Amino acid sequence: MPTWHAQVEIPIDVDENQLGQYLGESDSMAYNTSEKIMRLGTWIDAADFDAAVTGARVWVSQLRAAREAVPQRLTVESQDAQISTWAVGAKEAAERLGLSKSRLFQLADSPGFPAPVPGVEAGTAKIFRVDELDEYGRNRNLQPGRPRKAAATEG
Repeated sequence: MPTWHAQVEIPIDVDENQLGQYLGESDSMAYNTSEKIMRLGTWIDAADFDAAVTGARVWVSQLRAAREAVPQRLTVESQDAQISTWAVGAKEAAERLGLSKSRLFQLADSPGFPAPVPGVEAGTAKIFRVDELDEYGRNRNLQPGRPRKAAATEG
């Protein structure tokens, strides 16, 4: 069974003396004191990417830091990094597509837009797969304005 690495980034203001409270919940931890971002990582045994994402979602839901603040990004990649698939939050998804977050949420309800990863929410935050966002971005119609109506044929 392949091994996957999951990493979550959580914006949280933590005093250095409190960091030890979060250590036992993951295999690795880093905290950027200037940006106030905590990065926690773990290893997951799963048959495929979807199963790894499900395992990562369960792991994140059990993290104390994720209960105290909304995670920004969840990364899941294979151990050998030959297959690398990312899952990102709405802010990063919007930036990736060159959209505002409000426009992203408008498009999220339209046909053809990538669906959020099922069951991977933190509060109201939604997580999107980067490969699906990139595919959407490549095929997206960037013409300004409304689409023109098809010309009526005379009969």
